[in-house]
Amino acid sequence: MTEMTADIKWMWKNELYTTKSAPEELAYYERTAKDYEPEFRRNLKYCGPEVCMQSLLDCEQQFGFTVPRNCRVLDVGAGTGLSGEALRRASFNGQIDALEPSDNMFSHAQSKHIYSHRYTDLILPNKETSVPSCSYDLVISIAVFNTRSTTSDCLSEVTRMAKHGGYLSIYFNKIHWDQGCFKDRLLELVAEKHVQILSLEYKPYYEGNVAVSFVLKKL
Repeated sequence: MTEMTADIKWMWKNELYTTKSAPEELAYYERTAKDYEPEFRRNLKYCGPEVCMQSLLDCEQQFGFTVPRNCRVLDVGAGTGLSGEALRRASFNGQIDALEPSDNMFSHAQSKHIYSHRYTDLILPNKETSVPSCSYDLVISIAVFNTRSTTSDCLSEVTRMAKHGGYLSIYFNKIHWDQGCFKDRLLELVAEKHVQILSLEYKPYYEGNVAVSFVLKKL
């Protein structure tokens, strides 16, 4: 599941910020899936997939590594497939799988013929999904983490999915970074030698708003 941001200018989205659990948020996306792309792309000028990919490409250049373009990728919160399209534009031509619990969101993604396999799990704190451990060379998560449902306690679960030596590129609203415990959880993963932080930056999100974008290497 991906996130839409409440704004008085787009009143139909305000309902999202009243959800208090992952099942409630899932129900919201089931109801609003048909409006997701036209509203988020056209009205909000959402640039998350492109910015997230660019963060990874910048890290490749800065640190002198290349994520193989034919590697296995997991798109966590694949939604309607915008992030999958960004992966293809960045020349990732191998198997891309999706973790997306919303049937209505994913029905749009299926029409794009990007994803090989779909997991339908909700990502919940302190609970493993059906995604096998250490199974993906690259894990991306764009506009998924928040303070309502996919909280900072879920960072370790997403990290679990990546192979040792693999990479994670994560991007979400800076409001949640500031209000949640994401920094503390991330530093715990570093201290426990689960990940190395390659980059952590504030990036454009939508219409002048800001996201946090970070790239990790799993150790």
